[in-house]
Amino acid sequence: SERREPDWLQAFRSFFISLTSLDELSVQSALATIPHILPPVAMHLKSLLTALLTESASSGRGWALSSIKCCVLTVARRFGIAIGLEDPASYSPEKLLENYRRIIERAAESSIKSPARLQKTVAWALREYQRHIVCKFKANPVQETVAFRVEQGVLPVNARVLSLDDLFAVVDYIKTAPHAHWLPKYRGYAIAEAVLSFFGGVRREEGLGLAACDYLPSLVGLLLIRDNEIRTLKTPNAKRALYLSIAAYPFTELIEYVAKFFEQPQELDEPVFADLSDDLIIRIIHGAILKVTGDANCTLHSLRHSFGHWMYFRLALAQFSSTQEELFPHLNKTKI
Repeated sequence: SERREPDWLQAFRSFFISLTSLDELSVQSALATIPHILPPVAMHLKSLLTALLTESASSGRGWALSSIKCCVLTVARRFGIAIGLEDPASYSPEKLLENYRRIIERAAESSIKSPARLQKTVAWALREYQRHIVCKFKANPVQETVAFRVEQGVLPVNARVLSLDDLFAVVDYIKTAPHAHWLPKYRGYAIAEAVLSFFGGVRREEGLGLAACDYLPSLVGLLLIRDNEIRTLKTPNAKRALYLSIAAYPFTELIEYVAKFFEQPQELDEPVFADLSDDLIIRIIHGAILKVTGDANCTLHSLRHSFGHWMYFRLALAQFSSTQEELFPHLNKTKI
């Protein structure tokens, strides 16, 4: 039988219900409703909550309130209740890793439809919690690639591929969808990020972390993916040069959605996509992809895999006896 939620968890739930805006006065007023005397894991979560609301996440970017709520309550329900009155900050690295692995594995039992997706959400929340207690409470670090690994199941990669026709439809939906919270600049950011992923295989943080000096306007549309002050690269071989206009040919007009952000006067080391909520940008993209494909498992990362698929296919097409028209009669732009 499920255990009754502790009072401190109810206090966190009440906090998110009472918080009406993210201005400093509202945040401090809502935080005051959470008790000062808390078990260690709840104390950690209150500190994490304060940091996410007033500073930033471990990525260096601010989160939307919905993401903060998901992170804090996920750790509270799945990890905090299991820990009870113990202090995870005093755990050995081995014990921390063991607990995180157990929580992530149990998450698969909570979802029949999408166990891996739920596990990824739990792993993401636990990773943010772990980084916070290492930084603020001197907890032992763990090997993140092991502690927060999510098994891929039957398909080792995201095997979904979107067509060029899908990309045009995604761009059109982002431009025209009647969503009041999708400000024009956010729509522009989202379109640019989607185009970068489809025509350059650009990862989420690679795109959102571009600096003004990373794009060299030319006929080839040269984009440099490299370390900078905004973010680091995921792997050493992620450092690369991309020729966006060549990859997009003959639909190079789509690259203009990217290029316009580099035309604004700015210092070379300044971020191009400044003053944004990356959580909102990704939600816009995912909402558009879902609307176009009807597939909830298609994400921004699907666009990155589609880039690799179509670039390989373009190179291999010369070996085929069939023409593009025969292969894709229903995809007017893709067959071009």
